[in-house]
Amino acid sequence: MGSTGVPINYDSRFRGSNPCENTRSPDCQRVQLAFSSDHPGGAQGVLCDGSVRFFQDDVDLIVWRDYGTRASQVPATVISR
Repeated sequence: MGSTGVPINYDSRFRGSNPCENTRSPDCQRVQLAFSSDHPGGAQGVLCDGSVRFFQDDVDLIVWRDYGTRASQVPATVISR
């Protein structure tokens, strides 16, 4: 289980260091919630309809967050284009 409120592979930012030396630090909590994978450049994910997708590390964070909610954060003017 994870959160789309945290960027994919957030833990890769800390190679060689431990963000969880203080388990209450915001970075430690984000690492624990992030979807991550050893796939280069992103992570595999299964959607509720059973389909499997590869999500790239550089996915727009608003779009990534929208995958985890029914209440879209994308302005209607962007969707209608």
